[in-house]
Amino acid sequence: MLKRLDRLAEAESDLRIAQALATAEYEIHDIAYNFACIYAKRRKRTETIECVKQLAHTPYIAAIRAHLDDYFRPFAEDDEFLALLDASA
Repeated sequence: MLKRLDRLAEAESDLRIAQALATAEYEIHDIAYNFACIYAKRRKRTETIECVKQLAHTPYIAAIRAHLDDYFRPFAEDDEFLALLDASA
C-alpha cells in the first residue's frame, strides 16, 4: 500500500523487515518485485535491474511488463531492461 501511495522510503523500510523474515519462495519473489517497483520509481537503474534478474522465469516478469506504464515507466524504453524481460519469457 505504501508503494501505491508513493511513500517509497516507508515501503522500502517495511520490505527490509519482510526480507529478514521471509522464508517461502513466493515471499522472497514478492519482496524482490516490490523492491524493483520502488527502485524503478526512484530511477535507481542498477538496483531495479538486479531485482528483475532475481525474478527471471517467474510470473513476476509478466507483472513487470503489465506495469511498464506506471511503476516501470522510467525503463519502458531501456533496451537492457526490456531484453531482461524478453529473456525471461
